[in-house]
Order: sequence, then structure tokens, then C-alpha cells
Amino acid sequence: MLELTKTEVKPTFDDAGLYLRLMELLSDEKTSETILLILKGKAGRLWEEEKGRVLKVLALLDAAGALFKSELLHEDLLLSTVPVLRLWENLKPVVDKLREETGIPSLYSSFEEMANSAQKRGKRRR
Repeated sequence: MLELTKTEVKPTFDDAGLYLRLMELLSDEKTSETILLILKGKAGRLWEEEKGRVLKVLALLDAAGALFKSELLHEDLLLSTVPVLRLWENLKPVVDKLREETGIPSLYSSFEEMANSAQKRGKRRR
């Protein structure tokens, strides 16, 4: 499991640039609308109606997770502004279904690891 290691390291300009690019991708109108529906607990219904929108969000979050896991994206920048854990909890049933259908148990595992780190971080800050 990924352990958080950058809590005492300040973000760099590179971190900020990468973060801003990710926010730009997550903030386009359709993606923002999709994220809002997922946060409202409507991931399952959205999956049935418009799989492509959900797949785009999953791909973006998994890419963010890969950058996070590789310590290329600063945890404070990401986890203080993106509700990673809530998104994971609401998308987990969709991910479980996709893993079963594709036979790829590691599908979206970077997103899952990032969510696990967010959960640990939340417990440490209480």
C-alpha cells in the first residue's frame, strides 16, 4: 500500500504546473458535471446511461493516481482540493464490475491506491 511521504515537503513549481493541468482536465464542463453526479451518488445510473463520461473520469483519476503514486503530484495539492475518497467510494461498484467483466483485477488500481492514501491521511489528521 502506498504510504504518504511528502507531507513535509513543499510543492514545487513543477507540482503546481502538473496540478493546474489536471484541474483543467477535470474542470471541463462535461467532466465537472459527471464528477458532480458521481459525488451525489449517481455513478451507477450514469454508468448505465453514459459509460463514456464515467470512463473519462476514471481514466483521469487513475492517471492522477499514477502520478501521485510516483510522487510526481504533490499530495497536499491534490488531496486538499479533490474529494478522492468520496469519488472512489461512489465509483467502486462500477470499477468492481469493470474488473470482473474484463478479468483485470488491477484496473484503476492507481486511483484505488490514491483513495486508500487519502483515507489514511484523513485518519491521521483527526
